[in-house]
Formats: sequence, structure tokens, C-alpha cells
Amino acid sequence: MIEQSDKPISTPLDYEPELFYWLSSYIEAFYTLSSSRSSGFSVGAIPLTEIQAWIEIFEIDDREVFVKYIRALDNTFLEHHSKSKSKENQQKLSFKKKR
Repeated sequence: MIEQSDKPISTPLDYEPELFYWLSSYIEAFYTLSSSRSSGFSVGAIPLTEIQAWIEIFEIDDREVFVKYIRALDNTFLEHHSKSKSKENQQKLSFKKKR
């Protein structure tokens, strides 16, 4: 027998991470800089020259921290992209085997 609970059912949004306001400028820069990454057979990292250009255009004071955060966001993006591509390729292979 299943017991009923008065607790509301949780949704993924209940676990949404809190975004600190001071991070928003880094995220905005990351999304804009993402369009400058190379793409061919695979997706490349954001070029350091593009990050440097952003620093100079927007006169970023703490260059080291800016590069560190953009690189961390970029590495996370690239890891996620790689995993999703790997999963997609596995699905394609399993589909071909079933045929």
C-alpha cells in the first residue's frame, strides 16, 4: 500500500541554484564570448585572444580573476558538450546495430 503525504511534490526548479548578482557580468561575458569559439569537427575553447579583447574593451580591473572565471565556465561547457556528443554517438551506434 502506498502512503499519501501532505508534502508537495518537488520539481527541478525547487533545486535551482542561486545565482549571485556579481556573477551575472561573467556569465554575460561567457555567453557573448562563446560565439567566438572555433567549430569544425568539434567545438573548441574560447580563444584567449577574445578574452583579452573583452578585458581591454570593457576595462576589466582584475584580469586574472576574469580569465579564471571565463575559463572555468568554458571548461564546464566543453565537458558537458563532450558528454552529450558521446551519448548522442552511442545512440546512433545502437540504432545502426538494430537495423
